[in-house]
Amino acid sequence: MRLLFLNVTPEMDCCGVLICKNDDVTMEMIQEKIDDLKIAAEEAGKEWYVLEIIESLPKEWEISLTPIKDDVYI
Repeated sequence: MRLLFLNVTPEMDCCGVLICKNDDVTMEMIQEKIDDLKIAAEEAGKEWYVLEIIESLPKEWEISLTPIKDDVYI
């Protein structure tokens, strides 16, 4: 199981922890897929949202987001 802190930008506080239950998935794989999804949304002229990005990750990766504070700022 991997725990990854979710930061929207380097200037912002961490807003949650991504939990990946699939040990075959690396941090680099997750980051690359997130970047690809964000770029695709921006190129399509759409705004992207953290929860939609996470929900778009491959289901077999078994990734979930656990907030670490009451308010999540994005």
